[in-house]
Amino acid sequence: MSVQPYQLGPYRFTPATIYDEAKPPAEPGVYLLMLRGTKGGKPAVRYVGKAGNLKQRLRLDHEHFTKLFEEAGRDPDRVYVAWHTPTPRQSESMKAACERIENIMIAHFGKQIDNEWKNTPTWKERQKRQSHA
Repeated sequence: MSVQPYQLGPYRFTPATIYDEAKPPAEPGVYLLMLRGTKGGKPAVRYVGKAGNLKQRLRLDHEHFTKLFEEAGRDPDRVYVAWHTPTPRQSESMKAACERIENIMIAHFGKQIDNEWKNTPTWKERQKRQSHA
């Protein structure tokens, strides 16, 4: 099952796809991990990340997939992923483009993102970088 693409401003993500059925490209990008409720409906974004290679990063051993899988009652049909492969701005590296878009997504979806993940050093470091930007 897939749902409509996420569109936030100029950033269009792939349709949300069941995580273990997804076929991400071997390219850099920004991804959204989502959890669908037990009664269906649109999956809620629970984690935002970036990767130098989406195909390598979005595997079943991804640490946040494991957390979502447990939260989903071990039902793999409730864990979804979507991704966006950015086009860097002029004189911007792909890595910088991914970081910029990741920060925009974190700011947008911040209230939905799992509080447990907000307490990780990675999340705290992102927030510190954002506040200094």
